[in-house]
Amino acid sequence: MKLTGQQRTLINDVLGRLKRAIDNKETQRFVDDLEREEYRNERQHRNWLSDRDYPREFGPVIAGRLFAAQHILGFVFDDVPLPTLADTLRLKNTYVRAAAIAAAFPEVIREQVTAEEAAIIRSLDYVKLVEVEVAA
Repeated sequence: MKLTGQQRTLINDVLGRLKRAIDNKETQRFVDDLEREEYRNERQHRNWLSDRDYPREFGPVIAGRLFAAQHILGFVFDDVPLPTLADTLRLKNTYVRAAAIAAAFPEVIREQVTAEEAAIIRSLDYVKLVEVEVAA
């Protein structure tokens, strides 16, 4: 599965809207910080698997943006249960941060993102997006 230009644009657009709506009205850059940490995690993951090829159109920047958007939108639109305090010991920090953003700003997120846009982003499968087509 290749990431299409429309999907890439949607991910960038949705995350941009969330940054403008949340980060620009707060003293902290919640969405931006989440995106940066997801990017760093993806870079670290890819460096660890340095012998593996990744598709050119699905680099670590767009992967980090996808993870950030998917997690936030999942809590708001898919009714993914928020983690408990005990859960936070075993979950990725970025996942917990996304849950906190969704819990603090659900109305803002719903105003900025349609259910259809959220469904498209949430349906993107990382495993399929990183598959490299082998030329015969």
